Amino acid sequence: MAKDKGLDRRFGFLRFLLAPAIRRYFGYSHDALKEVEGPYFLLSNHNTDLDPVFLGVAAGCGVRFVASEHIAHKGFISRLLIKTFKPILHVKGKAGIESTREIISTLRSGTSVGLFPEGNRSFYGQTLSFPAVTGKLARRTGVKLVTWRIEGGYLTQPRWGKGIRRGKINGKLVHVYQPEELKAMSDAEVQKHIEEDLFEDAFVTQARLHAHYKSKAPAEGLESALFLCPACHKVGTMKGVGEELACSCGASFRLTEGMTLVSKDGTEKTIAEAAGEQKALFKALIEEAAPDSPLFFDDVKVTLIGEDHKVTDILTDRLTAYKDHFTFGEKTFAPDDVEGLAIVGRNTLVAHLGEEHQQVEIRGEEFYSAVKYENLYRIMKERTVE
Repeated sequence: MAKDKGLDRRFGFLRFLLAPAIRRYFGYSHDALKEVEGPYFLLSNHNTDLDPVFLGVAAGCGVRFVASEHIAHKGFISRLLIKTFKPILHVKGKAGIESTREIISTLRSGTSVGLFPEGNRSFYGQTLSFPAVTGKLARRTGVKLVTWRIEGGYLTQPRWGKGIRRGKINGKLVHVYQPEELKAMSDAEVQKHIEEDLFEDAFVTQARLHAHYKSKAPAEGLESALFLCPACHKVGTMKGVGEELACSCGASFRLTEGMTLVSKDGTEKTIAEAAGEQKALFKALIEEAAPDSPLFFDDVKVTLIGEDHKVTDILTDRLTAYKDHFTFGEKTFAPDDVEGLAIVGRNTLVAHLGEEHQQVEIRGEEFYSAVKYENLYRIMKERTVE
């Protein structure tokens, strides 16, 4: 495979066309990534849908980004994106053997590759964990490893929210590791460096930047992430309207422009702190539940996806969660029946069913909480291992 010079030209043209507007609209400032000569393996934390754009604006060469294969499901737009930017497609929730091979072959051909090793965006503002093989992959590539940290992305586009909040975003060139440096380290050492370089706590960033992230309805959609009321301990009774997240029991919290929650008594906490409290309450709720008692349910649409990324069927029915299994219509699924579960976008669940070798996408109402199902699945898996 030869270096893709056409990709360099396309990136250069779009950079010339869009970079000034991107910097102005988002308050985006960044370090001089363009001064780093490619090819390189570019790793970054991931908080907005536009993260590849932010990196592309800063880079001085064309970069093939690793992207979820769900971008292939959007008809003409998908074909245009794939033809123009040639992303390396990866199926969320599954091991990426084929995408790993393509990453290595692309880098060795002379074209840079960008990867967001979290594989997903955080709902709560703190960088997610990475696959344990990230450091090993970085060493195997044989090229420079560039670590880049985007600060302020979560505050600009919280995953649970709707729309963009204009404030401030920084792009930080954290480190450039030469191939010789990587060879002298173990996989675990490289992994540790990557995790430390890319970690961001959005609320620590906010305390430093003192930026305001304005929205006409800042709390809208927050119930998809904070789905359990801390007062009455019920699931699915929270609703974000305007700047308020409120429960039907009467408890309510105001979301500030600094993205903190203020209760009626004036107590203030970050969304990450609220999520930590929710996790403990949710786990206790599950432990106390009877096996045959539904925890929660949603009427959903399930899309079945074939191996060629094409839709094979669409079903609608009720998805119900119990402490040790799920039901969809008449079918029952134990945690071992599901090879992997991930969330795409704000509220689309992607499941890989082992016995049927079937990939399914599950959608509910606009702001139903896919997070509660993903959280429950993880707790189920932990309990089966114990």
